[in-house]
Amino acid sequence: MSEPAPPPVAPSDAGKRPRRESGIPRWVIVGGIVAAVVVVAIVVVHLAGGGLGGHFPMVGH
Repeated sequence: MSEPAPPPVAPSDAGKRPRRESGIPRWVIVGGIVAAVVVVAIVVVHLAGGGLGGHFPMVGH
């Protein structure tokens, strides 16, 4: 037997994507990815010898 045809899509639902099940807003996901990229970039610069001390004066030295 062949499978039944899927129900027709209503015109108002034609351009909509299915909703994510996680419930986490997209801006939270994007913000987390951006924060992770920034942290990785800082770690790479630090480990490559760039450090973070060149821009801050050493008080008392």
